[in-house]
Amino acid sequence: EVLKWIILGSLLLLLDCWVLGRLCSDRWWWSQWLWWIPPLYIVFISLICTLACLVLKGWLRVVLCGYSAVVFAWSGLVLLDQYGWPQTPTSGEGITAMHWNVIWPNRQRSPRYARFIDEQLPDTDLVLVSNPGLLFYNGRAEQWKQQGYEAVRLGAFGIVTRIPLTEARSLFVADGIHLAMIRLEPPASPPMVIYLVDLPSDPSLPRMKIAR
Repeated sequence: EVLKWIILGSLLLLLDCWVLGRLCSDRWWWSQWLWWIPPLYIVFISLICTLACLVLKGWLRVVLCGYSAVVFAWSGLVLLDQYGWPQTPTSGEGITAMHWNVIWPNRQRSPRYARFIDEQLPDTDLVLVSNPGLLFYNGRAEQWKQQGYEAVRLGAFGIVTRIPLTEARSLFVADGIHLAMIRLEPPASPPMVIYLVDLPSDPSLPRMKIAR
């Protein structure tokens, strides 16, 4: 009986940490560690807690089951948001852009990631990739160019676009920070300037401090 409560209490405490991280975000050093708890783990843990609490009785069953069920639904929505919703067909107006942080793919992963980008290109005007690794090498950038796109590797970023690209340059690279800009000239719209920012991945620094 005691062991059952210790296990259930530990799982509920982990749910509490995740909820606190969601509420506080990565604004502070301590909260960003809670923010980084993978939602996939929380989906399974909250489901286990919900089922385990069904054996309880009285108000404790209602409260803990309800809490675990809410966390299950919440973490599921966060997981969907992180891994992508089904693409919604566009009206054909405006510009469709996609950003993807691929986290430095190697020679083995690059072809699979490139195929995913190929699948998005028919319905996407602009693809921005951060930390592209080898994604733009091994002839892949040339293949995109042969298909009518402009493909540019710019330090920590990669750009694939069907919109005419008139300028692409790095503005600042230091202390793990990379700032770049691109200028696009859509045929039926005024010129666009997009700034690309890659911040340090030092987990000991609060995200908000790095941004400032």
